[in-house]
Amino acid sequence: MNTQKKSAIKIFVIGFSCLLAISCGKTEQKKGQDAEPNGQAQVLNEETTQPEKLYVEMDVEAIPSLKKGDTLQIKMADGEGDDMNLKIRRIQETIPRITSVSAFVENSEKGQATLTVKGQKVSGIIDLFDQKKKYTFGYDSTMNSYYLSLMNPEDMDVLPGSAPVTPNEKGN
Repeated sequence: MNTQKKSAIKIFVIGFSCLLAISCGKTEQKKGQDAEPNGQAQVLNEETTQPEKLYVEMDVEAIPSLKKGDTLQIKMADGEGDDMNLKIRRIQETIPRITSVSAFVENSEKGQATLTVKGQKVSGIIDLFDQKKKYTFGYDSTMNSYYLSLMNPEDMDVLPGSAPVTPNEKGN
């Protein structure tokens, strides 16, 4: 093959490779965007995706001094529900400066709470068996307050086919 043909083939291969790379880049760019006519990604409205927060009050500083059998009270800030008394089952510093708290809500038939305390911040889950509801417990830094947020059952990972692990639930 002569030099002119080799050069023409090289130019064709380079040109084709460039077109392919540009085409793939545009395809990847479109995958990251929702199907908007102007090509801009759709921004989700945070207010519609955020569950309602029920603000609560509790004495976080008292948690390190609690022992098995003690009670930690969670008060509803705006009277939006019943106050909760968590009866401590276990409290343990699992990692330095991180405390794990396991408690019944009132008693073992009503519910259970699992909280993690790091410094002055508390997070966790409160499962109310008698109401068949689960709440996340968290801290809202903009409101400088703790809150409960109802968990959507459809968002929970549940393995089918096993016996219930919580009291008062019927098996499938």
